Amino acid sequence: MTATAIVWAATHRRREVWVGWPAAKAILSSRIVPGIGDRLAARQAYDSQMTLEPAQPGRPDNLFTPVAGPFAAHGRFDAQARGASVQWWCSKQRWTLTAFAAALAVAVIFLARWSN
Repeated sequence: MTATAIVWAATHRRREVWVGWPAAKAILSSRIVPGIGDRLAARQAYDSQMTLEPAQPGRPDNLFTPVAGPFAAHGRFDAQARGASVQWWCSKQRWTLTAFAAALAVAVIFLARWSN
């Protein structure tokens, strides 16, 4: 999904593309109450990346040299990953959704006035 969003953003004339609900929450919260998200992230960033599970002995790491092998961005959270995003779909369809919302608002206003 993220790679698709990157290609879409590169081939369309949008200045910003939000992908995923966590990105939308971070952007909107920083627009509404700037600084609070930064403080929250600073408080939780380190602890949220730690685990009580011990590291596997002899596990390769890439601290000083690249690790040999076909490694990728996979891990214990793969089961929670999603292949689609409602937020991303809404972002791509924003003009259609805006037109639909405007038409719905006009219809509600018309029906409210017509019924009186």
